[in-house]
Amino acid sequence: EVLVEPNITTSTPTIAGNSQMMVYNIEGGVGIVPVVAQQVSIYNAAGQLVTSEYLTEETSILLPAGIYLICGEKDMAKTVVK
Repeated sequence: EVLVEPNITTSTPTIAGNSQMMVYNIEGGVGIVPVVAQQVSIYNAAGQLVTSEYLTEETSILLPAGIYLICGEKDMAKTVVK
């Protein structure tokens, strides 16, 4: 089961260059900060789509342990969930 929930933060992360999203690890999943509203898809190591959401704000997505590819409309990131 994949749980998507908005995060409430008091500060805005700084994102360098032309990146349109920032991905960071959280316990049991990933946090995603879209610079612009965009469709974000997450794939597992086998290439299977795990979830796809239209993100407009910082969001936490809980995932089982594994390796994931997070694909935004213009950026990609790889992360390991422990």
